[in-house]
Amino acid sequence: MADAIPLWLHVLAATAWVGPQLMMFFVVMPSLRSLEDAAARYRFLQVLTPRFGWLGFGALAILVLTGVDNIRRFAPDDMFDLRYGYILTVKVAMVAALALITAVHSFYVGPAQMRLQAEALSRPGPSGPAELSALRRRSMLLSSVTLLLSLAVLLAAALLRTVFAHQLV
Repeated sequence: MADAIPLWLHVLAATAWVGPQLMMFFVVMPSLRSLEDAAARYRFLQVLTPRFGWLGFGALAILVLTGVDNIRRFAPDDMFDLRYGYILTVKVAMVAALALITAVHSFYVGPAQMRLQAEALSRPGPSGPAELSALRRRSMLLSSVTLLLSLAVLLAAALLRTVFAHQLV
């Protein structure tokens, strides 16, 4: 039973990584856009984004650590004689891309967007500078790519399991 714990942690971390992305993409952000009060949207995002960030980075760290352990324990010795090694290579590359995109979004685009939103709230006038609109679009693009890559990583995980199961037969 103890052998199942690292795999369970990996699945749990994947759930904690992808689930909130789906919630943000399909529920939270569309709901926020319907709020007319820009200050309320800003305050909500001020509270939400750090919590979302901690959950995301924690889940990503657990995914990487348990993923390395899963490779060590489950990958066949002849993995590149099978599709397994190639699928695993693509999966690892996608996880690396996810980590990079998440870092750019979390440490550059998101903070810049929040700073510009705060500045726009402090000045009366139209919705804000053009730079803020550009950052919002960039943020949505990065979030969309992250979600699609995350779903592709889950597909790769399912493919790895399928290839591994066929090898055992």
